Amino acid sequence: MAIFAAQPREFDIVIVDPEFIQRLAPAGRLRAIDPESVSWEGYPPVLRDCAPCRVDGQLYGVPLRFGSNGLVFDTTRVSRQEASTYSVLWSRNLRGRIGIWDWYLPSMGVLSLAAGNSVEPYRIDARGLDSLTALLRSLRSRVKSIHATPRDMLASLQTGDTWIVPAGGEWVAGLLRAQGRPVDWVVPREGGIMWMETALIPRDSPQPDLAMRFIRWAQTPEAQALLAVRRAYYGDPCNTNAIPLLPRNVRDVLHVHSDSELVRLVGSLHTRELPQLQDPAVWQGIWERFKADHL
Repeated sequence: MAIFAAQPREFDIVIVDPEFIQRLAPAGRLRAIDPESVSWEGYPPVLRDCAPCRVDGQLYGVPLRFGSNGLVFDTTRVSRQEASTYSVLWSRNLRGRIGIWDWYLPSMGVLSLAAGNSVEPYRIDARGLDSLTALLRSLRSRVKSIHATPRDMLASLQTGDTWIVPAGGEWVAGLLRAQGRPVDWVVPREGGIMWMETALIPRDSPQPDLAMRFIRWAQTPEAQALLAVRRAYYGDPCNTNAIPLLPRNVRDVLHVHSDSELVRLVGSLHTRELPQLQDPAVWQGIWERFKADHL
């Protein structure tokens, strides 16, 4: 966002997580997108509607791919059944083997679900925030390491230094499985958090028509299949027509082999948002104290 703000005419198109649309659009930084100008063929309704992509009913972002923040784990140390609930993080054999991703939004989001804030994990009152803070406090002594970047998380799971990481998902498991590591992921029964990548057109885009052409191409099944396995990390296509184009091993990693499975996955996830009833700085402060073990 800092780069975007400093160079407003530098970009024709920007790919961001949609929670930041809620800041960029009211600040006048984005060009509104006509929903009729893009293709929604193959998009499940929840991805087509994409509430975080809209401000006052106006569309500003088009979803291109998504994924899960749930639990990622070493299958030689943790069974899929054990990982079916976040309570596994407090099991005796995992003490000192838990990794934490150092980004407060996804990590506090899944732990908010674990704390019982199951309806809207980012829209919680003072009591809900107290429950989340208490849960963080109880987890802190069990944590082996806090990973500054996803690369650190991958390395720790690869070496066996950590055995399980909340807020991980297919985007972690895909890369490690490709390297032959026994790693899987799951959305626990309490639910998971959905990350999403959306295409935005800056208000000052030098070539908005070209940007729209890119967005329409990126929504095609062929482009969606490419995006699903892009080098940085795996993700799910938003267009269900891309699923048959994915290699079988990729569909296995994504746990998606059909449009019904993709729709079911979407239904198990809550869209990642900025905190709705507190200033984000409040959550960030709790997170910093958690890292410093001063909760």
